[in-house]
Order: sequence, then structure tokens, then C-alpha cells
Amino acid sequence: MKTRYIPVRMDEDMEAELDAMKQALGVRSRSEVVRLAVKNFATSTRPFIRKELVEELKEMRRSFTNAGNNLNQVAIKLNTNRQVRSEEVLSGQEELKRSFAELVRFFWRVEDELRRR
Repeated sequence: MKTRYIPVRMDEDMEAELDAMKQALGVRSRSEVVRLAVKNFATSTRPFIRKELVEELKEMRRSFTNAGNNLNQVAIKLNTNRQVRSEEVLSGQEELKRSFAELVRFFWRVEDELRRR
């Protein structure tokens, strides 16, 4: 039996997200959404990672995709015996080096954040 009442303050954006989740889950009340969220969070074995870090990781994935596409274009030219400028190869290599360095720094930040918990 639910006997505890806990008021919660939130801004309009968070309230809109809560209402959207209520609709998506097909539940009757905001309280039910909050109870489900707390239960799922408390029983999850997955680490919680801030939304900003997830967005940053998505941006890095796009960066790697772009670098990979550029190198694939170079490889296609090489495989079809077309001429490739050395600048194209070096540019692709530098792009990948930057992306990998950025990814390493990102994982260090995630590791630090998880250790602080």
C-alpha cells in the first residue's frame, strides 16, 4: 500500500517530458510514471550516464563516421587505380587521430564520473 506522499518541483520542460512519458507508457497518472522511473532506476544494473555525455558520444560517432567515409573515398580511388593526393591521405589520418584522442578523453571523463559515485 502506498502511504508516503512526496511533493516534487520541476520546470515546465520537465513537466512536459513527464506528461509525454505518461502518454507513451499508457499510465493514468504522473505519480505512476515517477514510481516506475524510480523502480527502474533503483533496480537497473546499467550505470547512469548524464544526457550530455550521451549526446557528446553521439557527436563523436558522427565524427568517426565522417573520418571513415573520407578514408573510404581514398581507398576507392586507390583500388580503382585513380590518382590520390598525399594531402587526402594525411588529412584522413589526422582526422582519425583527432577523433581517437577525443574519444579517449571522453572515456576518461566517463570513468571519472562513474568512480565518483
